Amino acid sequence: MRFLQPTKTKVSGYDLLGRTQDQIKTTEQVNATLNACTTLKLDALIIIGGVTSNTDAAQLAETFAERNCPTKVYDITLCLMKHMLDLVLVSH
Repeated sequence: MRFLQPTKTKVSGYDLLGRTQDQIKTTEQVNATLNACTTLKLDALIIIGGVTSNTDAAQLAETFAERNCPTKVYDITLCLMKHMLDLVLVSH
C-alpha cells in the first residue's frame, strides 16, 4: 500500500483517507459535487467528519433532493480521536 508510511503498525481507514480542512462553501463547489456524483452514477456519497462535514452533508443533501439527484448523501460523525460519536446519520 503505497499510501501508508512503512513504519505504521496500525492501519485504519483514517490512515488511508487522511484529513483535510476543505469545505464545500460555494455554489460552484456544490454544483461540481452534484455533477461528479451524477456523471459517476454514484448511489451514495459518504462524508466523514465533524461539525463542518455535517453542515456540508446537509447542504449537499438538500441540493441533491431539490435537483432530483439520485445520489444519497450520508454523514458519519467522527472526532479527531477516531471515536464514533453517532451511528450513520442519513441526510437524504
